[in-house]
Amino acid sequence: MLRRTTALLGLAACLGLTAHAQPLAVQTSDGLRLELSAKGQVAACQVGEQKLPLTGPGGFSVIDYQNQPTPPNLVPNAGFEEGAQGWSLAKGQEIDKTVAHSGAASVRITVPGPEPGSSSVGRTIEVKPGRRYRVGLWMRRQKAGVCGAYVSELDSAGKLAGKVTQMGLAVPTKDDEWRFCYRDIETGPQTAKLLLRGDIYRSTGTVWLDDFTLHERGDLVAKPVEGVAQPDGKSVKFQGKVSDAALELQATFAAGAAIRVDGELKDTSGKDRAVGLRFDLPVDAKGWTWFDDPE
Repeated sequence: MLRRTTALLGLAACLGLTAHAQPLAVQTSDGLRLELSAKGQVAACQVGEQKLPLTGPGGFSVIDYQNQPTPPNLVPNAGFEEGAQGWSLAKGQEIDKTVAHSGAASVRITVPGPEPGSSSVGRTIEVKPGRRYRVGLWMRRQKAGVCGAYVSELDSAGKLAGKVTQMGLAVPTKDDEWRFCYRDIETGPQTAKLLLRGDIYRSTGTVWLDDFTLHERGDLVAKPVEGVAQPDGKSVKFQGKVSDAALELQATFAAGAAIRVDGELKDTSGKDRAVGLRFDLPVDAKGWTWFDDPE
């Protein structure tokens, strides 16, 4: 019986290593075989006579957390560079071309007093249910007693669809300082729209809003490490790089009670940053039964 697993990187069994020019083969005494191409990618994975289906080449890749692609902003005219186009502004709400977080404009909300009042500017954007989004806006306040930023989930008819009426975003606590107010959310099964807004509530003062943002948060993008794998005695060494990320990799596949993969990632840019290194064994495991070790 074959018990299949996700923990195939370790290939937890007694393994022996056989070096071949094309491909490089790693094989256990009981017939589990992993083949690597000269580029360090997965060429094949086999148990006895059974070849396991693969979904791609696998191999090494890196995630540069600070240099991920910027997803599109789903909010039209998010920074009021086109004036009030697409926005509904009421009394006490104006486009301000003298104060802006970025660009040349923002929207200003004013409740002059002396009586307190409430005033809100927001935008409703279509989204998809069961997706992860980041919502946010930049806010600046001046002598505003109570102000806030919120997001609400709505269904296709515009009725509340979330578990709560609204979710608050952290707002600035000091006057005349811009703060990015944001929140990561996962939309519910009935959610078709998100309402993102900022306001003054039962108070007086002035608030500026700018650069509304709503974008879907997808999976992190990993870049493949391009390089060469070569036999080195009973081990296999891999040398590669990701040129546009200024990263170089040296790795070793060593045989023992398991295949041990050791890697050293070197930065050539001279800048501190967070990166992730992984090795993918792309076995198509859809519909399999999952266990902790293969047999």
